[in-house]
Amino acid sequence: MDATRLARPAGAATPDLPALARKYRTLAELRAAREDAAAAGQDRFEGEALAARGRAFREIARAFPGALRELEVTHTAMLRAKAARVEAAASGEGLAPWIAVVWDFHAMLRELLALRRFLRADPGCSAEALRAHHAGLPDAGAMITDAAAARGDPGRPPRGPLLALVWPALARRHGVDEAQARAMVFGPVE
Repeated sequence: MDATRLARPAGAATPDLPALARKYRTLAELRAAREDAAAAGQDRFEGEALAARGRAFREIARAFPGALRELEVTHTAMLRAKAARVEAAASGEGLAPWIAVVWDFHAMLRELLALRRFLRADPGCSAEALRAHHAGLPDAGAMITDAAAARGDPGRPPRGPLLALVWPALARRHGVDEAQARAMVFGPVE
């Protein structure tokens, strides 16, 4: 992809704080259930509990790509603290910088995943078709200003881990280095 086309426009979307708080509450519930099961000597879920967790995982991953990685690296108490901080921001207590970074992280991944799916389904699509599809995405412009120009090698979706594209773009957008961006997404709250 052409790095010159990987810049978020100035009119960045405002984080949907209630949705982000729900994400953290859901992750906290999922993590707590896993920690409780492990403490009780259970190493897996079965039946309806397993099916319900699968549905929750799919829903959260669709709405917030990358959130399942957060679930793996963040303990219940921290997930609850993040939910509380986002809820406080929604109540007017101020938006901590990490909240905007997390919101952009998910938006960038949603945009890239949607483009990747489209290009895999129609790898030979025209630049006009790609631009039209991109313009219709809810997260269009979260990371890529012109998908057809950023496509790079015609007919090929972005290869490799998309996070390799997201971290540098996220760092530039928020004026931090990549390690700081990662810490803001996966680390503790301030």
